[in-house]
Amino acid sequence: MKTVLAATLVALFACVSTPSSADVLEDFKDHLSNNWDQSKRAFTDGDWTLYLTGFTWHLPYAYDDERRHAENSEAWGGGVGRYVYDGNGNYHGLYAMAFRDSHYRPEYQAGYNWQHYWGGEDLKVGLGYTVFVFARADVLDYTPLPGILPLASVRYAKLEVMGTFVPGFGSGSGNIAFFFGRIDF
Repeated sequence: MKTVLAATLVALFACVSTPSSADVLEDFKDHLSNNWDQSKRAFTDGDWTLYLTGFTWHLPYAYDDERRHAENSEAWGGGVGRYVYDGNGNYHGLYAMAFRDSHYRPEYQAGYNWQHYWGGEDLKVGLGYTVFVFARADVLDYTPLPGILPLASVRYAKLEVMGTFVPGFGSGSGNIAFFFGRIDF
């Protein structure tokens, strides 16, 4: 009987303390609305940032040794962007960049990125995401397509090293860790 009572109390507490789907949806809509406003602010009033791309790691479980050695791991390129911080210290940026893809061809990307930071005054770690449009030769012959990826970073003052993971969709595609840097001005 005590077990049933305890389980009932836990279930009731979970129902009372768990936000409803309407609350979660409202929070998500507020987040999107704020990010839209901050992206407009970044475009009109933001400071400039420089992106430098450089390294792609093709994960060993997804590619055999021969294929990994044939793929480009030096994704050199760069881009520019504009950014602002909101009242919570979150980064909102717009960017455009170009770099060499895994097949040594140009890849183009433009988008929005959001990051939240933890840490001290200068040294911080960040997590966030980027929503973008990309175009590359091996994906519908440079037809622009949308994407969304996670971001993780280590930041010191205005210098930041960032990384993302591109998941795989089928044999021999994706499953790539992409690393790049950002310098804010």
